[in-house]
Formats: sequence, C-alpha cells, structure tokens
Amino acid sequence: MELEILDQLTRGERVPDVPPVGMFRPSIQPFLISVLSIDPAAELSRLTLPTFIVQCARDIQVKQVDFDALVRARPDAGKLVLPTATCSSPPRRT
Repeated sequence: MELEILDQLTRGERVPDVPPVGMFRPSIQPFLISVLSIDPAAELSRLTLPTFIVQCARDIQVKQVDFDALVRARPDAGKLVLPTATCSSPPRRT
C-alpha cells in the first residue's frame, strides 16, 4: 500500500484515504509532492563544492541505480559503498 501511495504522490496526486497520522498523512502530502519532484542528480550536477557520495548497499529506499546517477552527475566526487549498511543502521561486521 505504501508504494501505491508513493507512486501517486510522485505523480503529484494527493491521496485522500490514508490514516490521519504517519508518513503519508494529508497535512504532509503537499511537502512530499514537492520533494518528490526534485531530481537529486540534476541538483548535484549544479554544485561546485567538494562532494562525497555514500551508498548503503542494503538501503531499501536509495538503490544502486540512484547512486550511479549521482556518480554520473559528479564524476569528480569521492565515493564509498558500504556493502552491509542500510540508511537506518550501521554496517554489520562480517
């Protein structure tokens, strides 16, 4: 269900039938719609300051394709892939 809501918001459509609390509540949907319209790679390509890009390889939100797009946007940036990390946890020791 969350992916369906996210798809609608990405298209700029509000989703009326959601719980009144939580990430997709009606009061926050305009903000989410505006944020989802931003292309991070395009924005990053406009920057001229030193940049370091980190990929948490087990992240469920930011995928390898997103990391690759950022790297293409700024090939001069430092890069690091954390193969066992997610966006909400430190890397696991192997």
